[in-house]
Amino acid sequence: AGSAADVTIRHTTVVDQEGPGEPELVLDVAGEPSAPPLVLYRPRGAERIDGIRMTAAGNGRYVARLPALPRGKRMEYAFVVGTPDGEEIRMPAGGGFLSIKYEGIYSTTVLVLHMIFMFAAFFTMAMCLLGALAVLRGTEGKNFTVVMSRWVMFFTFVGGWPLGMILNQQAYGVAWEGFPFGWDVTDNKTQIMLVCWILTILLARGSFFGRGERSDPVSPRVFAAAVVAAFVISMGLFLVPHSLSL
Repeated sequence: AGSAADVTIRHTTVVDQEGPGEPELVLDVAGEPSAPPLVLYRPRGAERIDGIRMTAAGNGRYVARLPALPRGKRMEYAFVVGTPDGEEIRMPAGGGFLSIKYEGIYSTTVLVLHMIFMFAAFFTMAMCLLGALAVLRGTEGKNFTVVMSRWVMFFTFVGGWPLGMILNQQAYGVAWEGFPFGWDVTDNKTQIMLVCWILTILLARGSFFGRGERSDPVSPRVFAAAVVAAFVISMGLFLVPHSLSL
């Protein structure tokens, strides 16, 4: 929202456009602007900024449609509204832009499977944590924790890579946008999560691969502490919203 000279504007950010089409922008204006609001827009990375006047839809509401872009691309946009005394309100202020990401249509079946596998990864991580806490308390050996860590690896890998990459390809036209090829937050947090668990499992690699606890490079308590740390990091990553790009 923004205001000046008895004119206030409000806009609910449009974060994505699902499927082909032109995303619609809606701006609510309280007061009397000097002219219909102007939408400034450009594809991300472009130098040139274009503008289009919004159309009145009644009751102080104005609408406009941005041009269509290929899936995976982003459009940046901002509003400029003139007031009767010659001032201008810009949203966002300071010369910045809001952003819309264009998405393709993805398979509901693949999406549901992805969600099931990622939920299973979360569940087995929680079981792994409980086993690790028991090891730290000295009430249980680490066999249960090792078994659960195998399931963590399975569900995280399948849910994050084959299934996640199919969804990414369908929605954005590229299978992987994480490091080192890109900076998509969703792909990178999945990658960080898996790396954390791989490093943790290496501390009990003998037990993990069935060669016996004697082949483990660290004690059960050190392994259990690493599991707790991996769980905390993973839960923090789970809380990061999906599909944000830097």
